[in-house]
Amino acid sequence: MFVEPWKFGSSFPPSLLLLGAILFPFVPRTRSLNAIGLLILSWYVLWSLGPGLIARYLVPAIPLAAILSAYAVGRFPFPRRMLRLGRMLVVALAATSLAATALILTGIAAKDDVLAVITGAKSRDDYLQDVIPTYPAVAFALSHLPEGSTLLSTGDGRAYYCQDLCYDSDDQTLWLNLALQAETAADFAVALDQRGVSHLLYSPGDIRFFQDFMPGDSAGRATAFLVDDFLPTCGHLIYTDANTTLYEIDC
Repeated sequence: MFVEPWKFGSSFPPSLLLLGAILFPFVPRTRSLNAIGLLILSWYVLWSLGPGLIARYLVPAIPLAAILSAYAVGRFPFPRRMLRLGRMLVVALAATSLAATALILTGIAAKDDVLAVITGAKSRDDYLQDVIPTYPAVAFALSHLPEGSTLLSTGDGRAYYCQDLCYDSDDQTLWLNLALQAETAADFAVALDQRGVSHLLYSPGDIRFFQDFMPGDSAGRATAFLVDDFLPTCGHLIYTDANTTLYEIDC
């Protein structure tokens, strides 16, 4: 994760300051600190057993790991000659982390026109059109689909601006699991109809995310079924752009 963060769905590695937690077993501990350590270890084990090793799912454990790291570095019995060097190293790492964070956030704000939105120079809608690949399709669906329609997206957490139109579920792999369970296009259509889904938003970019991080070939098989079997049979195209395609389910 520190060397190749992109393999864990992250653009940047975790802070090197967290590595100080490795020293925790070798310093005096209290029950509270042991409980924090056990909680972090449990979270890590559950994360490692999950279907995709995505770094952001470890975020809740990072503040706790930072506490243990700071405590362990401060209490570890370094030789006296190393104490001064160790303190200098900690200060240098902290300063580097703060500087890197500031530079990264500043770069993101400048690159994605965040400051323009804050100052009012750019509208909210224009900003979302630029930074969220599926937003134009969702905006079209919100303004053009008939009342009572329900949209299911193949995207990964990209339905934040869908309001009540999108299918109410926190299961990002619902479409994938239903596709794997269906033997025919009609079976998939029935499963969607039972959930009240009338339209499907197909997003190849988001599907590639599933293919990259899900174990085995389940995402590939589900995508092949969706593209080769279901959509040609039951999908009526009503909108398309460079990133997404919106279909009405008509069988």
